[in-house]
Amino acid sequence: MIDRVSSLALIVLAAGGCSGTAKTSLATDGGGSGSTGAVTFPDGGVGPASPTCTGANVDVEVAAEDLEIYPPYATHGCTFVYVAASGDLVLRDAMTGTESAIAPAAERPRRPSVTPYMVVWEATISGKDVVRARRREGDEVRTFDAHAAVREPRADGHSLLFTAFAELSPRADTDVWILDGWNAEPRLLLGGAGQQRFAELSATHAAVSDFSEDPDGAFDDTETDLADVVVLDRATGLQARRRAPGRQAFPVLLDGGLVGYPSWTEPTRDAYELRAGSITGDPAADRLVARVDSAAARWVRPSGTGLVLEWVEAGTDGSRLFRAPADGSIAPLAVEGLDRVRLGAPIAAASFTLVATTPAAGEPRAPRLRVLAR
Repeated sequence: MIDRVSSLALIVLAAGGCSGTAKTSLATDGGGSGSTGAVTFPDGGVGPASPTCTGANVDVEVAAEDLEIYPPYATHGCTFVYVAASGDLVLRDAMTGTESAIAPAAERPRRPSVTPYMVVWEATISGKDVVRARRREGDEVRTFDAHAAVREPRADGHSLLFTAFAELSPRADTDVWILDGWNAEPRLLLGGAGQQRFAELSATHAAVSDFSEDPDGAFDDTETDLADVVVLDRATGLQARRRAPGRQAFPVLLDGGLVGYPSWTEPTRDAYELRAGSITGDPAADRLVARVDSAAARWVRPSGTGLVLEWVEAGTDGSRLFRAPADGSIAPLAVEGLDRVRLGAPIAAASFTLVATTPAAGEPRAPRLRVLAR
């Protein structure tokens, strides 16, 4: 388990080239007291020249599906997108609190991702899993359905990627495809034997979990899964296949040419090592950021922004959210004010974290979306 470090050091993690100051609600559950904190938001919530955030506060119920690995919420700048408890996909302007439904519950929107230019999500249309993208200027919608199933979207800027399933089977061969601009057509980013899945995207790179070394070539979410992380340079197409024992998957692309990832080297599904290193470096030289034990609940996918990684550790009395720089310059910090709650996967932004909370004990209720200031 990881010791708490003084919350004063959080200021160090949050320092950076952001502009505009806002008050952000830090809502708590299970008896913790609410508080507010002054935080800094980046420019670019709705486009490169948009004003800075003047306020951000969110306390809404969200869908309970897939909270740990592909949460039903995302953020970019001053914009939140989330699947409401009603099932609708909702876009929220954090500056004004204005909301609009952009996809109906009838198409089962889930796993959203958002950029200043588009919102992408997974949906089910006429019984088929597809990825949909909606342009934020003009509201044009594109649907990507040219495979047996299309899932697991991610977006950055004007680009998006997704996982294409060759058959309707959890162990079907899968490849990752990328769209390099709104008017482009998808092209194969990474294929091959077995499953390539759970891709992440940045302006310069894409990172993919490759399960081709696994005995059945597929992600089963068991202790026997084997995988490596493959990082691709979007400009040159060069691949860095980061071979290491066990399973390394669910990569997080960071600044400075770094990649973070959970690594399972022991025969367990719930405890892992969070590691980080140079995209093109030897994985054996990667830094151990933290040992994460979530034996009391399912493991939760980590997140990151800038040079900082965030992850959740689940105990018997609830979850704790931690932050640490990938270079090890500051020890892991536990985010305070989260008492007796279970946490969904964090979505790290430049100066806040978006996360869903549910009570760790007592009467069940729908997850609630929270903004946690840095």
